[in-house]
Amino acid sequence: MTVRRIMGIETEYGIVDPAGTHTAEEISLDLIAAYSHAVGDLGFVDDVAWDLAGEMPMLDTRNPIVDRRHIADRNRVHQVASLTAQERSWQRGTTKVLHNGARFYVDHGHPEYASPECISPRQAVIYDRAGELIMRRAMDRLQEETGSGAVVYKNNVDGKGAAYGCHENYLTSRSVPFDDIVEALVPFLVTRPVLVGAGRVGIGPASEEAGFQLSQRADYIETIVGPHTTYSRPIVNTRDEPHAEPHLHRRLHVITGDANCVPSNTLLKLGMTSLLLWVLETSGLPEEWKSLRLTDPVAAVRAVSRDLSLTEALELADGRRMTALEIQSVYQQTAQALVDQQINGYRPDVETLDILDRWRDTIGLLSDNWRKTVGDVEWATKLALLEARRERDGLAWDAPELAAMDLQWSDIRSGRSMPERLMERGVFETLEADEWIKEAEFTPPAGTRAWFRGELIRRFPEQVYSASWHSIVVELDGGRLIRIPMTSPIAGCLAHLEDRMGECSTVEDILTLVESAGQNILADPDVYAKGQP
Repeated sequence: MTVRRIMGIETEYGIVDPAGTHTAEEISLDLIAAYSHAVGDLGFVDDVAWDLAGEMPMLDTRNPIVDRRHIADRNRVHQVASLTAQERSWQRGTTKVLHNGARFYVDHGHPEYASPECISPRQAVIYDRAGELIMRRAMDRLQEETGSGAVVYKNNVDGKGAAYGCHENYLTSRSVPFDDIVEALVPFLVTRPVLVGAGRVGIGPASEEAGFQLSQRADYIETIVGPHTTYSRPIVNTRDEPHAEPHLHRRLHVITGDANCVPSNTLLKLGMTSLLLWVLETSGLPEEWKSLRLTDPVAAVRAVSRDLSLTEALELADGRRMTALEIQSVYQQTAQALVDQQINGYRPDVETLDILDRWRDTIGLLSDNWRKTVGDVEWATKLALLEARRERDGLAWDAPELAAMDLQWSDIRSGRSMPERLMERGVFETLEADEWIKEAEFTPPAGTRAWFRGELIRRFPEQVYSASWHSIVVELDGGRLIRIPMTSPIAGCLAHLEDRMGECSTVEDILTLVESAGQNILADPDVYAKGQP
């Protein structure tokens, strides 16, 4: 058993422009440009565009017609768009591939940071926090250049009806029946916010009711299963775009989670979800989990989020009633039992045991009294601070001061971030050293293909024409473009070549090295000819 697998987080950040002179789209574009200028001053060339070839975000895993082996071929050989100089400049302005292997781009009017592929929950937490540094550096530079007072927030709602996502991605085996994934995930995701919700002031999409709830996303979940992410949002997303060998893998795209500002909550969120997938991959769907089917999952999402007592019992399909904490306990105990059996004599790694302990302990403390988790659980800590302010100043839940406090919680500016200040005071656990996070801004994670992507961009930025999750296009002399496929997130990372990469002084040397390792290099002059201005 292990929590280790390929995973990552995509975070759309909220924007507030006090001056009100620019749209969110304009500010997002300005932030990307400002970040490029800032890292340019540090000696980093930041001019690699995202390659959209082969991306098919509307593929639905429930569609039996699509030949997924054909998709694999298309991911490898689909044409690179031959752009004019003007078009190429525009595309680079809206999306960037960063030196750490991540993607920084504009999505639905928000600046979004999509972390590089990581190999474990702890590594993913580090690169998620590196995204905060990137946004902070972009904000600071934009203010220096233009005097803009725009502020970026790591949250999911504006309190006026708009929502934006924090999406988790997990690579899992396609051998697991999707129906089993749905059956296991629905009760799990419905009740997960009781442990890792970020908390929110306001009830209803536009805060129609005064109050506090555990989850920022709950009011925007409208259906059980579906492919969409910006409307008719489902509990289980069926998007089937693995960015890997599609006949072997699927990418589970989780859209119900909150953007956590507390690292230990991000760790637990990723870890226990990964463990659930491990159970499905190695043992199938446990009978204990089958019995957790909810009568009305969508209604239960809201019920869990609004139940500050943590005692509301949800109706199950078999007529029983269980609280969110009781349901989470079934999941944890099932995973724990499989660990205790030490399947095939395999002893779990330390990170896996740590997640199991955190999962169990958090359930236990919340079952006793939620106030015992202040300093551990994000929503509980936020609620305790808000309650203290309410009591001190005699405020009702609809007081603008409380909404402002809620917003300040997600302010990522240095010296303004409340969770960061609480970590400095020892209230919240500090999972990783600041040096690791700073290093992660410019260094790709080892152990995945992100390392090769980031290393190639670092060493040969002028010759990397574009990049995506599953390939890199490099430009040789004369404008000839060559695609290096990386459809395997682990084996395709070419990490075994790390020691020899230092011997390469040109991109051509890299290509020779890659081919010597048995990796096919794809080129079609008719398809990959560079566009002329």
